[in-house]
Amino acid sequence: MVSSTTDAAGTDAAGYGLAALPSATRILLTGDGATTVMLEALLDVPLRVRVVDQRVVDTAAVPPAIRRALAAERMPRLLERLSELVDPVGRPVSRNRVVSAVAATGQLPPPTDPTPLGMRLREERRALHRELLRCGVAHTPEAPHFGRCAFKEYVIRSPDRYPVYVAERFNPAVVGVA
Repeated sequence: MVSSTTDAAGTDAAGYGLAALPSATRILLTGDGATTVMLEALLDVPLRVRVVDQRVVDTAAVPPAIRRALAAERMPRLLERLSELVDPVGRPVSRNRVVSAVAATGQLPPPTDPTPLGMRLREERRALHRELLRCGVAHTPEAPHFGRCAFKEYVIRSPDRYPVYVAERFNPAVVGVA
């Protein structure tokens, strides 16, 4: 994936290279809180998740950067989910890739549950930290129908849970890039 930014680790907010983006997009990309909450505030509508695909994959099929972020190099298989956050009329607001340990299956809402992951974690009142890995604007293979779009990648960490990698690609009709 080609990014207009460098890795977020070790840089301050001014180092993301996002100055030309609308302020709401900059806040969404660099924030370390629940993205769904921010998107709902931006759009003033509730969002739900639509699971496109969920499967167990060989760890070797997952890019090395994601395996490293999850410390999953020695795990034989990982759980991978492709989903979309959609508005009340079904318009995709974001397209998301979620990867975690297979043992973490119970941490994710089941594929039939429309509750977004961030909302579910907030309901559970768990101590969480979102570690921002990358953010920027790019054409991404995960969301080719979006064209050039804003994206962010992070890992959700909690002391009593497996880490969860999340890559979000935002619909540019909703989250501006110009």
